[in-house]
Amino acid sequence: MKKKILSLLLSVAVIAAATACSANEGEGSGTDNSTESAADSGVENANDDTGTVGEYYEDGPTISVMTWAYADRTASIDKWIEGCREKFNINIDLQNVPTDNYPAILKTKMASDDLPDIVNVHMITESFECENVTIDENTFLDISELENIADYSESILESVTRNGKIYYVPESQNTLGVLYNKKVFEEHGYTIPTNKTEYVALMEQMKADGVTPLAGSFGESWSAQIIPFIAYDQYVTLPHPDIPQKLYDSATNKREMKWTELEQAEQVLGLANEWVEAGYFTAEPLGSDATVACQMLATGQAAMFITGNWEYSVAQSSAPEGTQIGMFALPLNEEGEEMAVPVQADGGLCINSKSDNLEAAKTALNYYLSVEIQEATMKDMNGLSTNTKVVSTDAFVQEMADFIAKGTPVTGGLYGNNNRSLSRNTSFVIDVEMQSLAGGLETPQEFCEKLDAAMEEVLEK
Repeated sequence: MKKKILSLLLSVAVIAAATACSANEGEGSGTDNSTESAADSGVENANDDTGTVGEYYEDGPTISVMTWAYADRTASIDKWIEGCREKFNINIDLQNVPTDNYPAILKTKMASDDLPDIVNVHMITESFECENVTIDENTFLDISELENIADYSESILESVTRNGKIYYVPESQNTLGVLYNKKVFEEHGYTIPTNKTEYVALMEQMKADGVTPLAGSFGESWSAQIIPFIAYDQYVTLPHPDIPQKLYDSATNKREMKWTELEQAEQVLGLANEWVEAGYFTAEPLGSDATVACQMLATGQAAMFITGNWEYSVAQSSAPEGTQIGMFALPLNEEGEEMAVPVQADGGLCINSKSDNLEAAKTALNYYLSVEIQEATMKDMNGLSTNTKVVSTDAFVQEMADFIAKGTPVTGGLYGNNNRSLSRNTSFVIDVEMQSLAGGLETPQEFCEKLDAAMEEVLEK
């Protein structure tokens, strides 16, 4: 999916989760796959004041890197590629793949023993599923001994540890919430709501003032999932933390209850259409995408856009001079109740354990995880870094961190706990049927019936 939508975290954030992906391609350069190191050649290790440490490879090895993220992280990835070449004489052949095709391409490359040296993944589940593919736990290299790993949050590292090994490090903490046009709020005297009653009252006031409350972008399946994700965390994960595992335990491939038995299904799955029917969205939300929604938000055609923090840059870059975009948590809690704030910190780079350039790949990944590169990555992603030495002074990031701290961060949720490891058979339900839900073309009960049926197909295998 274009943005990476939810799974993992603890303290602060920054949906998810996702994240946009594209078919744009970027390439590094290189001609020789030799991995002669400084130890062999007499060249001293490459050290600098950014904390990057590694070998200098005289013969200039080329390592292949497969990702979906180049379009969203162009500046930081280019910086990494350039730094690898200048600091370590390592050349990177970047293979950017559209997200929708990524699982199939990864599976094909695994089957043909043609896996790149470094591979981007959304996550590796406890049952060792990765991008819809079941993998051997030795497919990727344990990177826990890389020097820069020590700079990352212990809880983040614990969350991705599998059988005592770490295969990738989530770099950014993302969140879902409400992007809003500060100029519109200031001109009309609107205040940030703290519970659902206040939020609905705000949207009713906006309608009365001739202001469209929400920009819609349900033309993209990933965007149609945002409201259900947040609602799931508020109505299911937070008050009933046992339910996600009952619906499906990815570690055991078992479940104790069906989706059709979920009492909160209407609250979770019916909310988006309820607000469409109430007239809170811009016209034809099923025909609009996130880019258009950001532009409508930026120009004041809509006051708010429910999405992930990653869309901030798109919206802010489209805003007229003097217009600022902010973000607050979507308050679906009742007055006095805790407010769930979905957070994610998933996805990262893995090293192919069979790489012919293993040492060079380790050097390149260690550099990628350095403060220098992660500062650039966070600028691209508008996220909160999981590297504890990366500190952001960006006003938007600070605003985001503030509302996360005031709410109750919730990890996993609808996507992470239940569907990612089942997506071989349920992706059509999650990716397509969510749009039908938002458009009122399908009821929550019908959605749950289809999801149960798809899950049964998986469990029977």
